[in-house]
Amino acid sequence: MTDGGVSSAPPPADNGRMSAITQHAASRPDESAAAPPADPLVLRAWAFACGFLDWTEDDAAAVRESAPLIGPHIDGLVDAAFDQFAAFADTAQFFTRPDGTLDEAYLHAHKRRFLSWLAAVASGNDDAAHARYVASVGRAHTPMGGDPSVVIPRRLIVALMGWLSVAICNVLHAALAKEPDQLRRATVAWQKRLTTSLVLFMMEYR
Repeated sequence: MTDGGVSSAPPPADNGRMSAITQHAASRPDESAAAPPADPLVLRAWAFACGFLDWTEDDAAAVRESAPLIGPHIDGLVDAAFDQFAAFADTAQFFTRPDGTLDEAYLHAHKRRFLSWLAAVASGNDDAAHARYVASVGRAHTPMGGDPSVVIPRRLIVALMGWLSVAICNVLHAALAKEPDQLRRATVAWQKRLTTSLVLFMMEYR
């Protein structure tokens, strides 16, 4: 373990099959620039999450290697996630105007941010800059985020992470059905990866 995680190798070459998720990662602002200055509590929580879940170099590699399998489905996953938000009053309220109509511009902006976070997750990075970036994403949805209109209850964040975990597992199952060892390796790594983000999201509700 290092400062907030284990150090990661750079992503492998895409070999001409750059996926949607890799494209978003390439266009996303550098995490070290997007994240606030180091918070010892964030780094401590990140180190705990990585250690508790036994996040390893092989897990990081498994996430990066399986990202191209998820990439072709990423826009569909994001659209499905936001359809899910719209289907339930508890979540739809954050994307509707006072007159009850959907705020398409606001929705589109949040889809872009969601894609950016997914790209960060798929990168496999686990250094201090990544930890600070993930914490900043979580903080933006809490009372500490500065915008009372986007204070999201914790239960909704947990529900979203559960939904996303199942959706990604379904994609991996379809892609790796004939390779059970690789399927297990990828699904375990993604479960760990999403849970480490969830730990940091929850600590921001302090």
